[in-house]
Amino acid sequence: LAWKIRVRDQDGTWSGWSADQNFYARGEGTVTITSPGGTVSTPTPSVAWTYSGSGGRTQSQWRVTIFTSTGLTAASTGWISSAAGSWAITNGAIGIDSTYTAVVDVIDSAGIQATASQAFSASYVRPPSISFTVDSIDFANTGAMIVDWSGASPASNFVSWRIYRRVTGSSVWKFLKEITSGPVRSFTDFTCPGGVSVDYALVQTVYNDTFGVAVESDRISTSVNADCQNYLIVVPDNTSLNLKLEHVTAEEFDEEYEQETLNLIGRGRRSEVGSRWGFSGKITARLYDSTDSARSQHIRLQNIRRSGLKAYLRNPFGDVFAVGLIGINGNRIPGVGTRELLSVTIDYSEIEDD
Repeated sequence: LAWKIRVRDQDGTWSGWSADQNFYARGEGTVTITSPGGTVSTPTPSVAWTYSGSGGRTQSQWRVTIFTSTGLTAASTGWISSAAGSWAITNGAIGIDSTYTAVVDVIDSAGIQATASQAFSASYVRPPSISFTVDSIDFANTGAMIVDWSGASPASNFVSWRIYRRVTGSSVWKFLKEITSGPVRSFTDFTCPGGVSVDYALVQTVYNDTFGVAVESDRISTSVNADCQNYLIVVPDNTSLNLKLEHVTAEEFDEEYEQETLNLIGRGRRSEVGSRWGFSGKITARLYDSTDSARSQHIRLQNIRRSGLKAYLRNPFGDVFAVGLIGINGNRIPGVGTRELLSVTIDYSEIEDD
């Protein structure tokens, strides 16, 4: 086919025609991806393809792009001028137990681009699953869930144990702890929410020589009911400081957010709410001589504040969050001799839980 052009000026006068410009009307060629397909067992599979174009057209340039299942680019060659029909995916681009899409773009000798795509996945043999138990017997008094797998044996190429937790029915697992020591086979969780059923999962990870990464065993879960009926302050890194508040008489709290109130002339008042800062409040409790003396409980509170360690506040209503103890105010009622009844007000603010 041919095309030519002429133009008209502002006075309505037409110019002469330009010379004919010839072109071919052709459809794009065909790219066929021959590999990878299905499931691969190597982190460096090769992408191979063929190109077919009408009228003697041949491949001039090509580009291979590997996309993850979420649309992110895992690897890309950029445009390469050659007639090659394959490319080996670089090491580290492909992860195990994942789905990918290979996209091949070809520009032929006539400058026409064609594209093809093909999905594939990468898989491997998982290490053996681990049997474990979850002890919730004393959760109401201590706020502790004890995960135990003392009978388990690490597989060859062992890397770590990993513990996960979720609320039963949720699809989202919370990663709790990774333990790289094989002989350590228990974990105490002080951050489990209360008033719900929760699932725990324990896996072992081993080093996969083929993919060059650590891989997990299957997550087999165990469900337990988390029913805590007390106010507790727990310090996971020094459990000797843990304190159960036996008799709480009052609590004031507020869930704070970053916010600003704007007064707009002629338009009223506007309030904008931003990031959540967390709970803050005051708990009033009576400390009295029981198994632990009121004085020892008071000293433990002060040591929690001074220690600089992460502390968690748990209440009977299911809440548990990391806190900083801002102030501890006491009102002592002396008894006979050294006995006492001490009423304390604990000022706290929720802090970021890494």
